[in-house]
Parts: sequence; structure tokens; C-alpha cells
Amino acid sequence: GKSVGRRLLEAVEAKARELGCCKLTLEVMDKSYRAVRAYKAAGFSPYTLQAEAGTAIFMSKALHSAN
Repeated sequence: GKSVGRRLLEAVEAKARELGCCKLTLEVMDKSYRAVRAYKAAGFSPYTLQAEAGTAIFMSKALHSAN
């Protein structure tokens, strides 16, 4: 059967399509070879910003439950 990770990616993609999102992006460390292979197998591909576009900044926001 499919791994939990693969099923989660499929669920996220389905929800994103349902919401009308135009793309999915993710962050993975370059030395996480298994993860990179898994994401490529799921249809993700590496991308880079053009230098003239500036430097990308990774940002995050912790989501805590309302309880």
C-alpha cells in the first residue's frame, strides 16, 4: 500500500485543488535524499528564483490550537 507520507501529500494536493490553489511549494533539506526522491516521485520539481528577483526568505508561523 501507499505510505502515510504519500497519502498525506495526496490529501493536501486534493484540498489545494478544491480550494483553487495554483501550486504547492515545500521546503526540504538537500541532503534529505529519501524525502527529495519521494517529493519528485509525487510530481514536485526543484525550482530557483532568478537572481534579479532577489533573495528568497523562508518564513513560518506556528499554528496553535484555540484550546
